[in-house]
Amino acid sequence: MKREQWPNKIFYLVVCLLLGVGIFIFGSELVRATIASPVLFSSPRFVSAEEKEWIALFICQEVEKNAQEVKIVSPPSTDLDSWKVKATIDGEEEKNRLFQSMDAISRVLADFGFYGEKREKGDKVYFYLFWKLDPWFVLEAEILPQYKVAIVIDDLGYNLDQARPFLEFPAKLNLSIFPHLPLSSQIASLAAENGKEVLIHFPMEALDSTQNQAETFLLRVGMAEEKVEQMLEQAFSQIPQAVGVNNHKGSKATEDVVLMETFLGLLKEKNCYFLDSLTSGGSVAFEVAQNQNLCSFKRDIFLDGILTEDYIIGQLNKAFQLSKEKGQAIAIGHANSVTFQALNKFLSSWDDPQVGLVFLSEMALSPTN
Repeated sequence: MKREQWPNKIFYLVVCLLLGVGIFIFGSELVRATIASPVLFSSPRFVSAEEKEWIALFICQEVEKNAQEVKIVSPPSTDLDSWKVKATIDGEEEKNRLFQSMDAISRVLADFGFYGEKREKGDKVYFYLFWKLDPWFVLEAEILPQYKVAIVIDDLGYNLDQARPFLEFPAKLNLSIFPHLPLSSQIASLAAENGKEVLIHFPMEALDSTQNQAETFLLRVGMAEEKVEQMLEQAFSQIPQAVGVNNHKGSKATEDVVLMETFLGLLKEKNCYFLDSLTSGGSVAFEVAQNQNLCSFKRDIFLDGILTEDYIIGQLNKAFQLSKEKGQAIAIGHANSVTFQALNKFLSSWDDPQVGLVFLSEMALSPTN
């Protein structure tokens, strides 16, 4: 009988030994996991609504310090359950700085039960801050291309069918809309809904008087400041979505220092930028805007001076190449089917990821261009 018990004893010894090894391995992995992600294994302390509010404010300040344009897409609810912020990042260096800050925040908040996670997808980077197991904060950051091209499409407001291809174009376009036409407000509203940047295409006096005769809304040399202000108010009431203004014609108006000082001084109060379309080599508009410390730009290239597809594609190529020389370039075209077809054809074949389309406001980071 005693000899028959030995196999049973050996069996039990082996089982106990394996069980001990298993417990040791499990315990080691648990310790490693706890060190790697203590928030998952700690007991997060209670976070009050007031503390969440302060945390949300602190996060917003950190994002604004380390990114360009920042927009709260989904604001914190009354109990601060969840919220979302979109930001624009100007290059890899700024991206690294922002997410180092976000990583530091998540480490500080670990004791409160927060856990941070970063994910990348194409030209966008996402940072999630989880509280318990739910995403409490989402940061969506878009990385701007190294070289920037802003394409402005002028003369919108006459025809909705003519405008629609540009409204629906699947890329960043800056759409400049006349402020005084029956369809101006509708097209501006649709442009904003379709994620386009809106400018006011402000009619200005030309040197050739015959070009001024048909204009009912026209900024003229010698106008009193009150009249200029009235025209600006009317324009922005028609197109409240506008974040910038550029001139339509205006070869005489933009050469007049007094008029430009008045107009651009009033425009600065609107917190908008100004783009000089450079319809005259003698224009002083950009210089005056710079002297007034107004965020301002000037056109580099006209796309459709000759209305053929080949010519416009050639001009687009010049604009994209110019951006690689000076960092950014601004091209102006007009709302017509030829320009649209050329733009569509060119962008479908462009394969340099360093150069990309941006909004003018994404260039508007200082008073200089």
